[in-house]
Amino acid sequence: MAYVEVRMWRFMKPAHIRWLESMAEKHKLSSPSKALRCCVNCVATAANDNEPWIGSFEHENSCTYILSDEERQEGPVFQLAKQQLDWIDGIRSVQAYPDQFIHRALFLLQIIKHCQNLDENTVFGIIRCKTSVSECEGAKIASNNSA
Repeated sequence: MAYVEVRMWRFMKPAHIRWLESMAEKHKLSSPSKALRCCVNCVATAANDNEPWIGSFEHENSCTYILSDEERQEGPVFQLAKQQLDWIDGIRSVQAYPDQFIHRALFLLQIIKHCQNLDENTVFGIIRCKTSVSECEGAKIASNNSA
C-alpha cells in the first residue's frame, strides 16, 4: 500500500515520538507510522460515536500558525493512508486553518494526545480496517485464528 507523507514540524514533542516508538515496539508494529495509523483509525472509528473533543477541536485550536519555508522542512515525517488524510481534511475548517498541512499536524497531535489517555488495547489491540471487513486481510487472519 502506498502512503502519503505528513510532516509534523515543531508541533510534535520528543515525548510524543518516544510514545509512538514504544507503542510500535510493544505491540510489534512495523514502525511509529503504523502506531500513528492505529491511533487515527481508533479515533476515526470512535468519531462515529460522536467523540466530543473532535467537534470542539476547531474552536479550541483556531488560530493562525505561520511556518517559514525552512521550518516546513523540519520535524519528523509519518506515513498515513490516503483515506486517513481524507478523513482529517474533511474535519478541517478552512476559516480556522487555511493551511491544510498545519491543520493535519495539529490534528494528528490531538489524536496522539487522546490515544495516550486511552487503554492501549483499545488503540492497538483491535483490528480496524479502512475497507470492509470481508476485504481486510488482518480481519480474515483474526477470524481464522479465533475459529
